[in-house]
Amino acid sequence: MSERYTEIVILCEDFQHFIFAKTFLEECGIDSRRIRLVLLPKKGAGESFVKREYPREVKSFRQFSSKKHIGLVVMMDADSGSVQEHFVQLDRSLRARNLEARSPKERIGIFIPKWHIETWIMFLEGKDVDEKIKYPHYKDETACKPLVRELARNRHQPLPDNAPESLKMACRELPRIFP
Repeated sequence: MSERYTEIVILCEDFQHFIFAKTFLEECGIDSRRIRLVLLPKKGAGESFVKREYPREVKSFRQFSSKKHIGLVVMMDADSGSVQEHFVQLDRSLRARNLEARSPKERIGIFIPKWHIETWIMFLEGKDVDEKIKYPHYKDETACKPLVRELARNRHQPLPDNAPESLKMACRELPRIFP
């Protein structure tokens, strides 16, 4: 089935994540009208929101995945924790709701930048980044679009050795969304 008929739900913690994910998906051929954002809270911690909503979105995904060509993209920052810890926390949130962990065949991709998405954006700008450093937020969240489009166009190429480890991990999640 063509990617343009795929429906993708994006569960993320802020608008910068949404712009990044939506731009990437569109460049990969997903029709923008078939991308849905789980509405973000107006205030409060975005990370808590993602962790709270993840089981609900996985359950919904599982209800419709046999009938529709759908996917779920989950984006949250690792902040001072590890990327792996966040994968474990999301898995625990499923078990707490009596749901099975995501299977390798489910079109559920989890993308977790270390510290925050700005680390990836700065890398895409050609800057050397250190995932132990918290970089400043961008005032214009849409400024990353050309960089993200280029990343999407080159998604089948290996990342350079100096790429952030969390971005490399994210690229390993792509086959879940685009099998």
